[in-house]
Parts: sequence; C-alpha cells; structure tokens
Amino acid sequence: MDAKSVLRWGAQLGVSLALVAGVVWWAGPGELLHAVRTADRRWLAATAPVFVLVTALHGVRWWVLLRPVGRVPLREAVLVLFVAKAVGLIVPLRAGAVLQVQLLGRRYELNRAAVAGTLVLEAVVDAACFLVLFIVAAPLVGGGQYLTVGVWLMAAVVAVALAGLFWLARRRPARLSGAVGLRGREERRTEDVREGFHAVRSPAAVALAVLFTFLDWGCATLAFAMIGRAFGLELDPGTYLLMEIINNLAGAVPFTQSGIGPYEVAAPQMLVRRDVPLDVATAYAVGAHALQILAALVAGAAALLALRIRPGEVLYWSSEGGKAAGASSGPPPSGRPPPPLREGGGH
Repeated sequence: MDAKSVLRWGAQLGVSLALVAGVVWWAGPGELLHAVRTADRRWLAATAPVFVLVTALHGVRWWVLLRPVGRVPLREAVLVLFVAKAVGLIVPLRAGAVLQVQLLGRRYELNRAAVAGTLVLEAVVDAACFLVLFIVAAPLVGGGQYLTVGVWLMAAVVAVALAGLFWLARRRPARLSGAVGLRGREERRTEDVREGFHAVRSPAAVALAVLFTFLDWGCATLAFAMIGRAFGLELDPGTYLLMEIINNLAGAVPFTQSGIGPYEVAAPQMLVRRDVPLDVATAYAVGAHALQILAALVAGAAALLALRIRPGEVLYWSSEGGKAAGASSGPPPSGRPPPPLREGGGH
C-alpha cells in the first residue's frame, strides 16, 4: 500500500472514530456500558451465524451473475466473496473488489475485465432492488417523508443504467478496429467488461439475482431483530428493515472505513423516534455493527485458509505480483492445480 492509500485510510479511520466518539459521548459512556453489559449474550452469539449466512447468500448471487463469464465452482465463489468482504473492511479503495477480480483471473483464467463487469452489474442490481424496497417499504414504516424528488431522480438514473446494461449485453459484439496502443486496449477492455453483463440475457439469472438479493436483506433484517431481542427491544419488523436500509446506506459513504460512524449516528436516531432510550439505542447500533464486522472478519479468515490463499495474493495485486503469488499459492480446494495464466485482454 502506497503512502497516498495509507493517508486516505488514516483519514477515513479518523472520521469514523470521531463520529463514534461523538455518539458515545452524547449517549453517556456509563449508561452505554451498562446497556451493553445487560444485553443477552445468547442472542448476540446466535446472530453471528446469521450475518455469515447473509454474506453466503450474496456470494450465491454473485456466482449466478458470474456463470456466463466462466466456470467457477459455487463453493469457491462464495469463499472468495467472504475473503473479499473481510479485506474490504480493513483496506480502503475497494480492495475487496480488486481481490475478487485478481483472484479469479489468476486461479480460473477468467477475464479480469469481465469479472469487473459482473461487479458493476451487481451494483446496479443492488441499487435497483434497494430503491424498489425503499419506495415500497417507506410509507409502511413511517418513512414516507423520505420519498423526495431526490429518491425519484435516483430511481430514474438506476432505471436508465439497467436499460443500458440490457442493451450492452444484448447487442452484437463490436468489430474491433485493429488499432494499436491506447485506443486498441480501450476497445478490447470495453468488450471484455461488456462480457460481464451477459447474465442479464437470461430471465432466470435475473430472477435468481433479485431473489437472492431480497433473501440476503431478509436474513440481515432477521439478524438486526435478534440483536434487538438481545437488548430487550420489542419493535416491529419494519423498524429492523430500516436498520438494514441504514446499514446499506452507511456502507456507501466514501468518507469512512467500513461504514463505521454513519451507521452509529443514524441508527440510534431512528430508534429514539420509536421511544427507545438513547443509551440503549446507541448500544444497539454500536453492538450490531461491531458484531457484523467481527462475523465478516472471522468468516473471511476461515475462507482464506479454505482457499489456501497466501498473504502475497491478498497484499500484492499487480499483474506481475499476481503471477508470482499465483504460482506459489498451491492447488485450489478441488485438488486441481491452478491453470496456467493466460495472457491477453483483461489480464
């Protein structure tokens, strides 16, 4: 990691810590500690596997979108996502996504640009499902006032993005001009990225992606409800769905690391509006986010061992470093030796 990345990571971490410190001070450290101590640890322990299941469902969805790009076993795709999620929590600049692209490129000869295209497709599917869920659920949970012009404008932008992806995936491959240099590389890279959108050609793949998206969020809502039970809260399911919506929005904030800070600020305010004491609401938010991060890190470490990934494969992502790391990483869990690296577009 270069000096610029370290500086950015430090700035993000500083903002996160400042926000959390402000929330703790506002709620009162003593009252907050008491609320944490009185929480039912059995419910908290039972919640951690549910958060792991949430990531597993996310991994299945990614595998569905990845299938047109190349053959990757479902187990390996899910494990790669576990590792990527853990890395993304620690390292800034979308490092988890970089790991997904590079690892599949090295171990399964997948075109890196096409794999990146599947991540773009995932982001658009996420945004579309999120907006649909928010627009439908907001009036039911007392959040109708948030359906502003901005939300409808975002919905229009996502709709245009989806239409663009469908068009790109379904149009015939463009004839490359044969140009050399930068123009030629950009032409090939554009066609490679377009390959990552091919899942939208299949109505079944789109339906499965949407289904697993909502299953993912449904399990996350259940996890937040279980944490609420640990803190003695008796709230309606819609409130815990809002906790998941806030969680998704907090993770999208680029000024903090792992969404730490924005969630701890926003979630207690939503709970206080539902007559939850400030100290309990803050303890809930801090505890829920900490448990979610801890579950992701433990699952990521286990997946790292299961995939036999060496530190070099995680910490050194250049093409040359990838070759060196990939050559010494050992066979994948299936017992097959890693295939030889393919040179060409997207690699």
